[in-house]
Amino acid sequence: MGSQRRLHEDVSRSLPEKTRLMLAVAAGGRCEFAGCNKFLFEHHLTRRRGVFGQNAHIISYSKRGPRAATKSGSKAVHDIANLLLLCPDCHKQIDDEEERFPPEVLRQYKDTHEGRIRLLTGLGPDLRTEIVQLKANVAGQPVGIPAPHVYEAVAPRYPADTQGFVIDLTNLQCEDATFYASAEKVVRRRVDQLFAAGLEPKGARHLSVFALAPIPILVCFGAALGNKVAADIYQRHRDTEDWCWKTDGVPVEYSFGCVQTGVPGGRVALVLSLSGRIPLEKVVAVTGEKATLYELTLKDQLPRPTYLRLRDDLARFAVAYREALATIRAAHPGLTELSVFPAVPAPVAVVIGRELLPKVDPVLLIHDFDNVNGFQQRMKVNAYDPE
Repeated sequence: MGSQRRLHEDVSRSLPEKTRLMLAVAAGGRCEFAGCNKFLFEHHLTRRRGVFGQNAHIISYSKRGPRAATKSGSKAVHDIANLLLLCPDCHKQIDDEEERFPPEVLRQYKDTHEGRIRLLTGLGPDLRTEIVQLKANVAGQPVGIPAPHVYEAVAPRYPADTQGFVIDLTNLQCEDATFYASAEKVVRRRVDQLFAAGLEPKGARHLSVFALAPIPILVCFGAALGNKVAADIYQRHRDTEDWCWKTDGVPVEYSFGCVQTGVPGGRVALVLSLSGRIPLEKVVAVTGEKATLYELTLKDQLPRPTYLRLRDDLARFAVAYREALATIRAAHPGLTELSVFPAVPAPVAVVIGRELLPKVDPVLLIHDFDNVNGFQQRMKVNAYDPE
């Protein structure tokens, strides 16, 4: 055992000083074994400063050692890509249990740890963001948002604190008129609290919004947020079950137009067919045949729940939506109420409310589809009178 320790020390000393320094910096001075993260330049009990880490080889420096080159392929053993910074305990474990910790596992540990260190050390004070979560029961069940998913999604921004700001509606069980009225009060009260100290919550000049709730509540939430502080709104992706915006693919385009001309001064409705196609006959069943109907949908592709992939998809919707509202206002001077029939992803619902212009845009009568009764008006947005 003593000879093995001396061999390690001899090899460790033979590493170029530059390589040891680069490895210590890349690892942030911490053990790179997954889940350990022990700081290696201070004793964990005495707090005495010193070098308590070891430079471990992924491919062994000895043909008889663990993960030897003859078993796993040749590699420059002293290259930084072949080295891990480990505490003595973790170093011993990977060498004693070679089969549990093959080179591909150790490389994953290294890549994950050093990628996290690079990300965290690249953050600056101007990248702080206040994490705002709105959660309600969806299909009768609460949907949680794991903290690691949040941190990954907002990077390179970082949370202003570890708690964030949560608007929790999961204790409201009944989706009827009482449910929506109660939810609106909670949402508006909590958003007021968010901005109670001014326009910069907890010193952050930016919000990161994660919201899952029935569509009418999301629209109400967006209207309460308004444009007081810059915000990024995130989408939960079904394929990967995370909240990171995709980076590949072509942004979608939107199409807007009048699909039914009604009588002058009659009812006006906006149909949002994005995550699914809304049959116009279901809308007419509510508005009547004398209403004027407009539709905002996807251009040259079928509406589907997974269409919203890119951050730019949401930004383009905001532009198309503002233009649609402006067109409707111009075509119907004096319009005070606009019926809205949405089939949209959650972030789009938030934008529907957030992009409203108070005292300029009409009141939105937000409808939601009920499998038994069809579309039902659930909330009025853009006409809030404080109690």
